Amino acid sequence: MTDVLIHLGQHKTGSKALQAYLFHNRDQLIKHKIFYPKSSHQADVAYQKSHFCLYVISKYEALKALGRDHEANILWLRYGRVCSEKTVYAYFFNIEKERQRLAADQVIFSAEDLFDMATAHELAYDPEVCYQAASIICSACSLVGWKPKLVVYIRRPDELVQAQYAQYIKGSDSHVLDFERYFKAFYPRLNLIALLKPWETFFDFASIIVRAYDGKTRRSIVNDFNKVAKFESLKGLKSNPKDLESENRTPSRVFIDLIREMNEKRMKGEGFIPRTIILQYAYDHHSRGVRGWLNQREIDSITSNFFDDFKNVAKSYAINGFFDKAWQQQANLESIDTLTIDEIKFFWKHSS
Repeated sequence: MTDVLIHLGQHKTGSKALQAYLFHNRDQLIKHKIFYPKSSHQADVAYQKSHFCLYVISKYEALKALGRDHEANILWLRYGRVCSEKTVYAYFFNIEKERQRLAADQVIFSAEDLFDMATAHELAYDPEVCYQAASIICSACSLVGWKPKLVVYIRRPDELVQAQYAQYIKGSDSHVLDFERYFKAFYPRLNLIALLKPWETFFDFASIIVRAYDGKTRRSIVNDFNKVAKFESLKGLKSNPKDLESENRTPSRVFIDLIREMNEKRMKGEGFIPRTIILQYAYDHHSRGVRGWLNQREIDSITSNFFDDFKNVAKSYAINGFFDKAWQQQANLESIDTLTIDEIKFFWKHSS
């Protein structure tokens, strides 16, 4: 069976940088018999580098299978242009034909929207769709003779919600939702146990690699992925170009608040500063960071609420890559149940 590596996300864990790296090294990877498919969509650079189309097709097919045709049709009307097929099996079947033509031994996909089946511009979490989509992707892999392995990067919940909010505002000309209301709507998407469950249900547990997005991982998602995918010995792979698209930095709060204010002015028909100018200024002046909307008391509350989630995920996926060996020894995973919140925060900050 052909080895297939599917990078699921989460959002705001270096996905754009990883996709840019894999895309720019497509020709070199194929020399090593590794196939990173190129999207058929030409209009949007990001959609070319990622496999957003896999997210669209799987969600469309899941909604149809659940009898939610109206939602499926709305989704297709909005994103169908990026897809050449309407079922995951048909998409995988065509990729498999191309893999055979190229004589590749491995296929890699990357689409951060797959993890919770929602884009960075959406709020709601729909577990019914997640379970259905995971089932469809798993079945399609089996039908085309693929042996899948899943890679997930997860982030501290307090940092994730702030980074997601920044992406929600900076990625749209019309979003004006304030952080407090966004946080309430987004809260279910912080539940790691619930988010992982659909994938654990249909895929072999041992084939799911969960990594903490922090420490060395944050400094270089590419280096970490190379280790996970066993690319470290591959020759000739190039670093990413330095540009806004491949880095997708999160500007500091002042710029996000300014973009939201400009969105409000635009919607009122008033004069405004274009979003692209604000983002370029933030990029040129090395503005980055996800903190600013939550105070320390709120951060501690979130950490406490999701403490057991993190501990259980860390313990369950220790063998599957969550901690490097050195950290496994230092954490003494035999007694991880005794870890305190402060120790968990430390591992989040320094793991990898």
